[in-house]
Amino acid sequence: MKNAAAREQRRIHRESPVNIPLVRHMLEDPRVRIVERSVDANWWYNTFRPAKLAGFNPFRDEIYVARESKMASWLRTDPCGPSRRFNVHDLLMYEVMFAAHDYLHCWSARVVRSLAPHVGFGTADITSDNVDDLAFCHILTEACATVGLDYWYLATVAIDEVCDIGTDRFQLPLTVSFTESRLREYRRYNPSLSVQRVEFFEWLARFYCSGELWGFQPAALTESMLTRSWLSHEMKYGQTQRIYIRQWLQFMSGGRVPPYSEDALKEKLSTDTPWRVEIMKDLGQLLWEKIKEDKLLSDFEPLPKAGLWRAPPPNGPIDFRFTNLNALIARDLWDPKTVQVQRESFTIFAGQYASRYRFRDLPEEAHQLVASAAQRRDVAGLTFLLQRLTPLEPTDEPADLLFLN
Repeated sequence: MKNAAAREQRRIHRESPVNIPLVRHMLEDPRVRIVERSVDANWWYNTFRPAKLAGFNPFRDEIYVARESKMASWLRTDPCGPSRRFNVHDLLMYEVMFAAHDYLHCWSARVVRSLAPHVGFGTADITSDNVDDLAFCHILTEACATVGLDYWYLATVAIDEVCDIGTDRFQLPLTVSFTESRLREYRRYNPSLSVQRVEFFEWLARFYCSGELWGFQPAALTESMLTRSWLSHEMKYGQTQRIYIRQWLQFMSGGRVPPYSEDALKEKLSTDTPWRVEIMKDLGQLLWEKIKEDKLLSDFEPLPKAGLWRAPPPNGPIDFRFTNLNALIARDLWDPKTVQVQRESFTIFAGQYASRYRFRDLPEEAHQLVASAAQRRDVAGLTFLLQRLTPLEPTDEPADLLFLN
């Protein structure tokens, strides 16, 4: 279903998530592919929450879906048809909406690349001289995904009236606690707050870059728990995104960017240089048209695959927050007897390792043993528990995926 003509040939069932405009965009955008990875999401459903195991890379114009998952089953059947049977425990809707979030990452990476070609977002050598420019561009894609899906769409609709699938997950948006029904409370501490305006994109992008709450009185964080819940989450989220993207860029630089100190990871990003001001305004306008005016806006050129960022081959402990285990195994760069796993990434490594196998093939009495081995950072124990299982049939997968949430 990659074009509007195909959609018009048949009626979209009232239960289908394709009724959600951004989901329809994701399926119709000719620049974007939905790619199944050799992963069983049942490990995430049952054992390795909250870590999602499919990963993403916004520069490849690919949205990754676990082969064994509610979303993959739905896509293989008929996305436009009745869909309740796939939404067991609301898992389909959760996966579909996070895929839409990742779709906006991919779309906005193309737009940023087009609006600021001098930065070389996704292809330029990553160095100490340009790493902040690249981090700023990535924060813009995060702001796009959050503003577009959460603030400008989910915060304004009753999702079950759009998609009659019985979901209980979206009483609030996907990643934030803001909703337009609480606007009166938020405006007690910022009378000029208006989220449903194109200018809000620039406000949130600046907020993610700096952590500064322009327009809000300090009492907003002490006198109103509704306002505090919303803003404190976003303050933490913005800082977390600055940390994650700096860690990823340092990793992808192959040593050209030295490791950051803990404080340096959290540092603010400037938003006041002329090109940064201009791109925030232009990107916000395009996002507004995509979300509010239902324009696909798919004509921005994809990034050249040959020149995309690639991490150097592993040398020392492997950071599985940014590395696809399936790709290492396919390239014979993995030996469970000698592998060194970077400490902070062990839980993600364990989830990747286990999810190469079908969850249903592991005896129920071994489920807790796998979780315990992951907690103990025990590679040998995991290998022993999983060695008799047959892995999912491999597919050609990129080595560089981001697994941090």
